[in-house]
Amino acid sequence: HPYDAATAQCLAKEAAAKLGVSTRTLRRWADSRRFGCVRARNGHRVYDVDVIKRAICMCSRVSE
Repeated sequence: HPYDAATAQCLAKEAAAKLGVSTRTLRRWADSRRFGCVRARNGHRVYDVDVIKRAICMCSRVSE
């Protein structure tokens, strides 16, 4: 399941969909520290939903 409500985290595929970017772009942003993530025990990148929401708000403001 890509989203964990208890910890408010999601995997790259869902995070990228929420932001309207590719998972490759999301990984590139994380690598450049533009957009943070943590690594799960299995090595997958996990993104904080609140950070994604803030990024969406910032993108919305810029495009207006």
